[in-house]
Amino acid sequence: MIKAAKGAEHALKKKRYDNMAKKHEPIHGITLDVSTPQVEIEDSTPLYEKAVLGKDAINSYAQLSRIDSSISCAHTIASQRAVESALGINVSNQTKMIRELLLRAELIHSHINFLYGKIIPRLAGAKDYFDYAKKFRKEAQRALIARSKAKRILLILGKRYPHPINSVVGGILKTFDDDEQREMVRLFKELAREVLKTSEFLLKQSITPFEVTSKPLSLWEIDTTPLLSGKLSVGENMRVSVGKFFKNFKPKESYLTGPLARISNNNKLLSHTAEKIVRKAGLNFPLKNIFHSVLCLTIEAVHCAQRSAQELEELHFEKQDIKVAKRRSGRGFCAVESAKGLLYHEYFIGQKGVLRSVKIVSNVKLNLFHLKKSVATFPIDPDKKTRKEIINDISFLVDSYYL
Repeated sequence: MIKAAKGAEHALKKKRYDNMAKKHEPIHGITLDVSTPQVEIEDSTPLYEKAVLGKDAINSYAQLSRIDSSISCAHTIASQRAVESALGINVSNQTKMIRELLLRAELIHSHINFLYGKIIPRLAGAKDYFDYAKKFRKEAQRALIARSKAKRILLILGKRYPHPINSVVGGILKTFDDDEQREMVRLFKELAREVLKTSEFLLKQSITPFEVTSKPLSLWEIDTTPLLSGKLSVGENMRVSVGKFFKNFKPKESYLTGPLARISNNNKLLSHTAEKIVRKAGLNFPLKNIFHSVLCLTIEAVHCAQRSAQELEELHFEKQDIKVAKRRSGRGFCAVESAKGLLYHEYFIGQKGVLRSVKIVSNVKLNLFHLKKSVATFPIDPDKKTRKEIINDISFLVDSYYL
């Protein structure tokens, strides 16, 4: 009788799920089926891998920067560094610094867009961003101003938004003058203060407890929080070279990349103000609750803004010649951190300087297996929540992965 009763209860719940999932629910380009529940996400990188095959390797970054416009700078720089690796080009420290600043500015811009486009309107009880902008005009206006400041920095560094044209294979085409450097210092400082206000709002929100089991994966260096280069940190204690890790990488292995992974692996090197947010939130490392990734967006943005302002005040930049690339065969690879997570580009270049083999591992591919597992195990109950409420809960979980 007990088994029969449980079986009937299970059948009733399954019927409710089936009724709720008569059609798939699209959420931000993601297809959800709440009867399982499961999630399917399209990764556009295979299309771009095929598109650039047989093309000139040195200029391939122009097409690959379109993979995701919100992290265009990251794909641009990853492509250029992979080609430089294949052709044996060593760029100057100044080029590395400008590229690092470009990645940080894009990270801040992307984080602000994501927070105010998806996360904060939901937490504030608004239907969407436009509803939020009507109800909270002052906050929405402040977010737009912060976004425009980050965009201005991207224009100074990259000379075009969102797809930069200033960084090329071999170096930087044009540096910035003293006035632009002072302007960037001011803008980075103002952005740090603006994002700090956003963190104060997030600190007041309740966090759903839901732990992840994947190891956080990010770039790591002993004395800095890198976005451009370094070894890979797989959890707190394991360090491995980029080449070795991706040589044995399997898409079905469970890794977590992005802001939560970076903060978890590099928490000892955060700026003073970023550390204050960590203490106020009472975070314990390593971070395991995926919903803490929302707060990590503000922690990371504050840290990057303050670090960038400090370095720009201390450094002097001058015009440098581009290192001319000789077209030859070779294999090269690199990993960089985008706002959304780790990116890996690996190329084999043929004799005439064209791409014979292209392998790109995106943040989507790295996070996808773990995201599917999280959605499948996320606690939902159709007896207590409506279809819309369940969809909203799962949507927020997916958003927390920042894809």
